[in-house]
Amino acid sequence: MPLLLPPGRAGISLVTQFAVFFIDPAAIGLQRVEASDAAAAEGMVLDQHPDAQVHAVDGALVTDENHHRLLVAWVRGRG
Repeated sequence: MPLLLPPGRAGISLVTQFAVFFIDPAAIGLQRVEASDAAAAEGMVLDQHPDAQVHAVDGALVTDENHHRLLVAWVRGRG
């Protein structure tokens, strides 16, 4: 069954803001991307960092105040 949208709502974007943590031999960081889901967000970062390990989370959960703490926790816990 097709998804039916109310009149005037056909232009709704189903894109979400993600924060993607990554680590590769050259860098450790966080990149914000817009994607349809977490796997697509991780794929976007892997396009730029093909040797990286990545982990996407809802972008709303990552703030200027907590991004460093979350990145460090992810790096420590991934191994």
